[in-house]
Amino acid sequence: MTEDHGELSHEKSSSEESPLTRRQLLRAAVGVGGGLLVSGLAGCAEGPQRLSDAESNRMGGAASAPVTHETKVTANASGVAHFTQPEVRRSMHGFLNTQLRVAFANNTLNGQSLPPNRSYEGGLTGPTFRIRAGDRMKISLFNQLPPEQGECGPPNTENCPNTTNLHTHGLHISPTGNSDNVLLEIPPGNDLQFQFDIPDHHHAGTFWYHAHRHGSTASQLREGMAGALIIEGDIDQVPEIKVARDQVFLFQQLRIPFDNPENQLPTTINGLLEPVLTLQPGEVQRWRLIHAGIDELLTIELVNEEDVPQDLHVIAIDGITLGKIETSKEVFLAPGYRADVLIKAGPTGMYRLKKKMEEVGLNGKQEPEQLLANIQVMGPRLNMGLPSNRELRPLAPFRPITDQELTDPPNQPELVFDIANGQFMIDGKEFDHTRVDRTMTLNGVQEWTLSSKNGSHPFHIHVNPFQVIKINGKPVDPVWRDTILVRSNPPVTVTMRTRYEVFTGKYVLHCHNLVHEDRGMMQLIEILSS
Repeated sequence: MTEDHGELSHEKSSSEESPLTRRQLLRAAVGVGGGLLVSGLAGCAEGPQRLSDAESNRMGGAASAPVTHETKVTANASGVAHFTQPEVRRSMHGFLNTQLRVAFANNTLNGQSLPPNRSYEGGLTGPTFRIRAGDRMKISLFNQLPPEQGECGPPNTENCPNTTNLHTHGLHISPTGNSDNVLLEIPPGNDLQFQFDIPDHHHAGTFWYHAHRHGSTASQLREGMAGALIIEGDIDQVPEIKVARDQVFLFQQLRIPFDNPENQLPTTINGLLEPVLTLQPGEVQRWRLIHAGIDELLTIELVNEEDVPQDLHVIAIDGITLGKIETSKEVFLAPGYRADVLIKAGPTGMYRLKKKMEEVGLNGKQEPEQLLANIQVMGPRLNMGLPSNRELRPLAPFRPITDQELTDPPNQPELVFDIANGQFMIDGKEFDHTRVDRTMTLNGVQEWTLSSKNGSHPFHIHVNPFQVIKINGKPVDPVWRDTILVRSNPPVTVTMRTRYEVFTGKYVLHCHNLVHEDRGMMQLIEILSS
């Protein structure tokens, strides 16, 4: 099996090492760094499927302090970072055989040292994996974090921050064994080789991977344990898309300390803060927007120097090709969402990619506007085109679910999020890994209605995507997704349908505000063969 690592130039600007201010952060370049931490001994309270020594090779050695890996950031005279892509690891001849080392690393922000962060491969983001339908992807995950400090806390609390696992968000693959099984736990000092067999029929699109161990998911994503996962295929061969530059935008709210009285976490892109991206007039690029954060909603606009919003041409949602172009002035992303957007650059000038203010954010508070990136349009004009709906229409991977297909009526047709008395619940219950909350039949088709009594919650279900057919009881243009925001203010109900195809086994659905998930807003579900 062959491994192909793309190269990423790490750049670093110089400045004095001192406590970071919000102003510095909002003007600074973020360096994508790397580092290693020698593994420690395993230690953690028992979890749902804790690995035995026979299943996971124990790594010896005592924990040591993080080792700084030199980071280089190129900045212009104003100290702004240049937009870069994460390292790319691409499958060859049907295989990707690679690794992820989980360890503390020292990274820098505008030349300032950050506190050590739990990382994949020493950076503020993980590498990008590029594979194809029919591929086999093997990822050896080495947990080199230090031992847990004492016993872990009770269930449905944030606990065991150094115990981890791995989830491939949005993939239609097996949830059992050492595949996309989030019931596994990898304690410090242990490793496991995951094997993800991508079905031959899997649709091309933008996906991502991240840590998903119940109790430590939020803390690990806040420190950068996420990366892009791209399945290449038919849509990439559309002539206008094939010649467009393909860019990953991994949005995160990283745990970066600064003097902000509101404790607002800035949204970074690929581990960079307010980077500058350069296009030529008339150039078309494909931007793969991935919300890998947990704390904020992102309503994204691209505006010119007069603050006039530009067209955003959406071709896919949650990694699922729409079969058409939907042109809008803004794109909305809740945690877990993805959107593939074609950008056609306007006249020469400076444009801004920004997050609009949210009156009612994910945690019920106002979220301020933020500049995400500066887009500089300069150079000779190009005359690149956009694809037609005629070209895209045959590429929509799923057919609509009809009323006649609803042959497996659910025992629980409603799913209700709630927060009450300090408990984070679905259908009035906190998560229990020993209890199966919903049972479905392989090849069955069901319709559910989602709602929230308290708070806004991005609903996400593993393995099988769903089709949204109604909002507040009114039919909408059906769209396929794997994550959908369910609000209580104003109240929203979402009616969705799902085909439970190909795979049996136990897996989860949950709120993708991952603090809520860690605290119990998750259900264990099971698909039975018949």
